[in-house]
Amino acid sequence: MVLTITTVGIMPAAGGWDHQESYENILMLAPRLGLASFLGYLTGSFTNSVILSRLKVKMAGQKLWVRTIASTLIGEGFDTVIFCLVAFLGVLPPDVLWVLIVSNYIFKVAIEVLLTPLTYRVVAFYKRHETEDVYDHNIDYKIFSVRKT
Repeated sequence: MVLTITTVGIMPAAGGWDHQESYENILMLAPRLGLASFLGYLTGSFTNSVILSRLKVKMAGQKLWVRTIASTLIGEGFDTVIFCLVAFLGVLPPDVLWVLIVSNYIFKVAIEVLLTPLTYRVVAFYKRHETEDVYDHNIDYKIFSVRKT
């Protein structure tokens, strides 16, 4: 989609189309938004997963609510800050950007807190049906590693 929007934005406008500037102002942010979304998601999800995994081992599988909320606090922090900065730094005034970051972060964390009871039900369901509980002992969380031959 980003490629299509960018290609259409670069091509000359059709005769009689008087809104090319509006198109460019709105939709030509698509590549930047796509990159921001990818980087925020990648960083936030990875951070969330690592923290959730380590806390499960450290807490011996207890207090799921602490583990999910703690990992969300940090993971969504990374996701939100990276997305907003990459997408909107230099586009929005700093005070608006700050409000956007804080409000999005609060919303995401609030959703996690509100859905925690549902998370307990889903986890219990899968544990009953899969009859196993996995702990990530001795896991190497490096994204990239160089093998010595």
